[in-house]
Amino acid sequence: MRNPKEEKIYTCDINLMEKEIKRRPSLSEPRVKPFQFSEMDEETQNLHFSLGAELLKQHFGVSAPVDFYKIDVSQLEDEKLEILLGMNLNVGKTVEKYIDLIPGVLPYFQREPFIPSIPPRERELAIIRTGWLCQAEYECIHHIGAGLVLGLITTEEIIRIFKGPKAPGWNAFDSAILRATDELHNDFFISDATWEVLSEQYDEHQRLEFILLVGQYTQIAMFLNSAGVQVAFKHSGFGELSEKINRDKRAQASYAVDKEIAMIYRERITSDEFENTKSMLDRLLLKEEFEINLKMLGLSKA
Repeated sequence: MRNPKEEKIYTCDINLMEKEIKRRPSLSEPRVKPFQFSEMDEETQNLHFSLGAELLKQHFGVSAPVDFYKIDVSQLEDEKLEILLGMNLNVGKTVEKYIDLIPGVLPYFQREPFIPSIPPRERELAIIRTGWLCQAEYECIHHIGAGLVLGLITTEEIIRIFKGPKAPGWNAFDSAILRATDELHNDFFISDATWEVLSEQYDEHQRLEFILLVGQYTQIAMFLNSAGVQVAFKHSGFGELSEKINRDKRAQASYAVDKEIAMIYRERITSDEFENTKSMLDRLLLKEEFEINLKMLGLSKA
């Protein structure tokens, strides 16, 4: 048990902290420019290519960097196009600029052999809340998009995530997930009361995994914020291949959804215009671009 007096000394006023967080704007330009594969010399291209050679050969029949530009994007299955879109994520293109840094971040992006035991929806609650507390625009935008497209969270829940654990509408366990996230962010410690609620549904393994999850996305937020990693609204860095991808209607739809979520986040969420935010997100779900995103993932509207 922790001494109650220590709780008083170390626990921050979360509402006050959120107001302070909002005063720092996100960087509008990257401090570290993501790598541009098409601008690398042959030796560096071969080195980068070797990192994903097995995957590229398996899905695209590509055996050398020069073969990138021969891929017929218009004939690709949705699953394969998603792989190419994933190669354009600026978080990866920033850290991969220096290959010796890659082993240190691989655990953050690899799923195997580790399989998360925390349900996907609850993971997203914690991740988006962490991104909000850290004012990590990139993290929030991508996980709002993923949560909506995959049907893990509703537009109403997104607003409540930003309002916090005391927002009306949460059940006791969802509120505890957000409260535990806040406590880890502010105090580096989950209180006894919150730990007890988590224990009602999470076993010991899941509670430890939860701590690591919040810590992982806090560290990623530090990287995103300080390096100035920007959300990409078009494919770039792979020369002719990027040009082909940007002409594909499916890719255009994917980037259009990201762009709209970014606009809503920047203009509404960070200004506490929550009611307007919900209606704007609801309209996004009705757009053709959002439907195309669902179809690419083999999903349909509920």
